[in-house]
Amino acid sequence: MRFHLNGQTVELMHFGPVHTTCDTAVFFREAKVPLIGDVFSNTDYPFIDADEGGTLDGLITLCESVLAVINDDTTVVPGHGVAATQAHLMRYTQDLAVIRDRIAAQVKAGMDLSDIIAAEPSKEFDARYGDKTILINRAVKSLIYS
Repeated sequence: MRFHLNGQTVELMHFGPVHTTCDTAVFFREAKVPLIGDVFSNTDYPFIDADEGGTLDGLITLCESVLAVINDDTTVVPGHGVAATQAHLMRYTQDLAVIRDRIAAQVKAGMDLSDIIAAEPSKEFDARYGDKTILINRAVKSLIYS
C-alpha cells in the first residue's frame, strides 16, 4: 500500500508471516527511512513468534526485500537498538540466512532441538547477537511447522 502524508510517500510492505503473521515494513521513501520493527535488532537475535505464525524464512524475506529498495544513504530503524545502515541490515540478513540454512539441514537430518542447540549453528554470530537458545528454538519450530 502506498499513500502520501506531509509531502512524504509512505509505503507499507507486507510479505506474509515474519516476526508474527502481521508484520509490515513502513518506508518513508523521500527520507530514505524504513521502519522494520522487531524484524531487525541491533542488540540481539530476533524473536520469531512461531506460535503466532512467524517464520525465520519470512523474516529473512522481509529484510531482503527492504535491502532491494534501499541504498547506502538509507537510515534503517530497527525494533531494538540504534538506527542502522544498509550494511548493518545486510550483515544481519546474511547471518540469519546462514543460521537458517544450517538449522534446516539439521532438521532435515532428523536432529532434535537439543541436538541442534548443541551443534551450535550460530556459533560465530553469538558474540554479536547474544544468547542463541530462543532463536534456535523458534527457528526450528518455524521450519518444522511452516
